[in-house]
Amino acid sequence: MADTLDLVILSPGAQKAAIALARYGSDIAIADLPSGKELTALRNFRDRISQVLLLNQPRPTKNELTKFGHALFDYIVRGEVKRLYGRLPLNTLTRIHILTNRPDLQSLPWEYLQDPHQNPGPWLNRSIVRIIPTIGYAPPAPLKLGASGAKLKILFVYAVPQDQTLVSWPSVKSKIESAIALSAGIPANNYELNMIQGTTEQLFEAFQNQNSKYDIFQFSGHGTVDASGEGHILLVDSKKSDQSHPLSASELAAILQGRGIRLAILSACLTAAGNSADPFNVVAEALLRSGIPAVVANQLPVPDESVATFVGPLYAQLLNTGDIDLAVNEGRVKLSVTLAAPSFATLEWGIPTLYRYIDGQQVF
Repeated sequence: MADTLDLVILSPGAQKAAIALARYGSDIAIADLPSGKELTALRNFRDRISQVLLLNQPRPTKNELTKFGHALFDYIVRGEVKRLYGRLPLNTLTRIHILTNRPDLQSLPWEYLQDPHQNPGPWLNRSIVRIIPTIGYAPPAPLKLGASGAKLKILFVYAVPQDQTLVSWPSVKSKIESAIALSAGIPANNYELNMIQGTTEQLFEAFQNQNSKYDIFQFSGHGTVDASGEGHILLVDSKKSDQSHPLSASELAAILQGRGIRLAILSACLTAAGNSADPFNVVAEALLRSGIPAVVANQLPVPDESVATFVGPLYAQLLNTGDIDLAVNEGRVKLSVTLAAPSFATLEWGIPTLYRYIDGQQVF
C-alpha cells in the first residue's frame, strides 16, 4: 500500500551478513547491518530484560529502556534506509517485518524499537511483525464479520495445573466477551465462544464434531521452554491429580493443523521463545508453519495482571478493523498506559509478539 512502509530485516543464513530493505510505494532502499559491538550491546540488554522477568531483578529505568529502543531503531534505520525513512509523511503506518533465519537477530526483542523523534513507548502506527518464510501456505480470504451465515467461532482453552500458579483466565474471557458485545459488526447471536479445560482429551474432543470449526484459538495458561530449547504449553493431566502435562510446540501444531484456524492467541509465558534454529521449537513459529496464518504469543515471562489488559483492546480493535497488526498495537498502548509507574520502566508492552504470513495482516 502506498501509505505503508515495509521495513524488512533479511539474512541469508546463520552468522552471515544481514541487510535492511525498506519499501514505500515505488521507493526501495537497502542498507547493510553491522555485527560487532553494536549487535553485542543489543544482545546484552536483551539478556538483562530476560533476567529481570525470570529472576525478579531490578528493572531498567524508563530512560534505559528508551535508549535501548533508540539503539534498535538506529541499528536498522541507517544509510539509504534512513534517507527513505526521513521522506515519509507524518503518521505513516510502518510495518516492520523481521524475516531472518539468524537466531541472534530473531531473538532480539524488536518490539521495544522506538523512533528517537517520537514519544517514548509503543505507538499505534508502527507494527513489529515476525515473518516466517513459507511455501504453499496462503492466508484465507478475510472473514466478513456479521455477514449472513458467517459466525465468528472462538475456542477458549484454559489450563491451570495444580503445581502451577493461578492465571486470570476468567478476566481474559470476560474481556473477550465485552469486546464482542461492543463490536458494531457482530450481531449478538452471530458468534460462538466454546470454553474447555486444557487437557489433551478435551482438546481433541473439541475438534471431533464435523461442525467444530474455529476462527480463533485462544489459550490461557502457562508456557515454558525446556533445557533443549523446545517450547511447550502446560496442559492439565487429568490422570495425575491435575498436574502439569507439557505439550510441545510440534505436538500442539500437529493437533491444530488443518483445522481452519485463522488466528491463535497464546496468553502464556515464553510461547514465542526457544531455540529458533529448529523451526518447530518455538510454539508460535510451529503453529505458523502448520498453517495458522497469524499467531500472537509472548517472548518473555508475562506477569498475569497484564494478560487481560492486553487481550481486551486487542480483540476490540481486531473486531473493528480486522487488522491483527493494528490490534496488537492497541494492546501494547493499553499496557504501557495502564501498567505505567513513575519508579520503573514498563516492560510489559514489549513482551507480546506477532508472527504471521507476509500478507496475513487482514484476518477479518
